[in-house]
Amino acid sequence: MPALSIKQLRKTYGATTAVDSFDLDVAEGEFVSLLGPSGCGKTTILRMVAGLITPDSGQIVIAGKDVTHVPVHKRNVGLVFQSYALFPHMTVFDNVAFGLRRNNLAEDKVKERVITVLSKVRLEGLEDRFPKQLSGGQQQRVALARAIAPEPTILLLDEPLSNLDKQLRMNMQIELKRLQRDVGVTTIFVTHDQSEAMAMSDRICVLESGKTQQIGVPEDLYHRPENKFIATFLGRSNSFTASIGKSVSGKLVQLDLDEGIQILATASDKVASSGKVHVTIRHETVKISKNPPDKSKALNRFKGKVIYRAFSGSIIDYVVTLDDGPEFLLEATNVDGERHALPGAEVWISFEAGAVLVNELGDQ
Repeated sequence: MPALSIKQLRKTYGATTAVDSFDLDVAEGEFVSLLGPSGCGKTTILRMVAGLITPDSGQIVIAGKDVTHVPVHKRNVGLVFQSYALFPHMTVFDNVAFGLRRNNLAEDKVKERVITVLSKVRLEGLEDRFPKQLSGGQQQRVALARAIAPEPTILLLDEPLSNLDKQLRMNMQIELKRLQRDVGVTTIFVTHDQSEAMAMSDRICVLESGKTQQIGVPEDLYHRPENKFIATFLGRSNSFTASIGKSVSGKLVQLDLDEGIQILATASDKVASSGKVHVTIRHETVKISKNPPDKSKALNRFKGKVIYRAFSGSIIDYVVTLDDGPEFLLEATNVDGERHALPGAEVWISFEAGAVLVNELGDQ
């Protein structure tokens, strides 16, 4: 039995459909992210699961119980908002104890539980501080501690890391995932940050315009996108429109890019044998070199010129304009001088046929 089961959930606001026929089953202890651009419906779904918004239709089942019309305080869910929503007049201890006291837990049990939870989020010794005396990362951990203290069936996280700076956000990703595994609570995580979702999730549900585009483990979504939207939304990619040409072999097909070059891709059963298609080539799959690459190592090889270079430490980003062809964006790992081509340098780029992702042009 799933810890959370959502069936045909729908929510409209006037003529706007925020969520359309949404289905999702989440296993006990699973960490699932709702990912998508602003306005795609992910926060609306989270708030309907929490009981803060009433769906127009559909069903929400938590631990086998239909809670679609059950008040929020009777759903046994923990909720962490983007703003944390800590009580400024309460100490760390009292913030974490709030839900326990509301549930009429004996005070000695409250103290025991609060101390246990604070140790899990590594805030021992800060019980008597007020929120204004804490850093952003500490406030976020207090909000998490308050949410998990009553031992909720489902933990709902609404972009809880978005207010943190980049380095702290990366550290908190590790902390949050460690805590979730340690506690074992089923978690729904809302984010618009694809790298955040990729790093933390067991599965990701990608949404667009209130509809599910694809659900799966991060690797499947990234390497096997089911449509054009997924292919372009996840990762950094070069996108082209192409016509399907002749079959070079049983495993390879020629693609004629609108920009005037021909490339080879691995044949796919899900794409028609002729007509227009959408082509995606991820930045990291494109290699750059000063000399022509060996044909045995790269079926797609093109000569061009570097027109842009950006050094960012471990990664160097390039824009290369091909001779009589399109621009390619790529990223190279900063490991040797071979890849340190400067703007104006003549270079070769190459990529494997298997790196070319092909989807139906209008498939979203």
